Amino acid sequence: MTMKHEAYSTHAGDKTKKKVSCKDMGGTCDATFEGNYQEVMDIGWDHVKEHHPEFVEKAMKMTEEERKKWYADFDHAWVSAGVIE
Repeated sequence: MTMKHEAYSTHAGDKTKKKVSCKDMGGTCDATFEGNYQEVMDIGWDHVKEHHPEFVEKAMKMTEEERKKWYADFDHAWVSAGVIE
């Protein structure tokens, strides 16, 4: 599944390097991911597929409104995340 981030997030093109956790992305563990928005989304999705397959099933069934809410929650976490120099 490929997420069309730009359709849901105003930060999709953000090249700022940041560090976020699985929990920041709505997950349940403390794994961390570093990179720009697209890199974090790609790394995070690979992590979710490997470690949290139950979320993959949930994500595949999300309604448009649920998807928008997930992105809004993640965008809030992205804005709050620390910048990596």
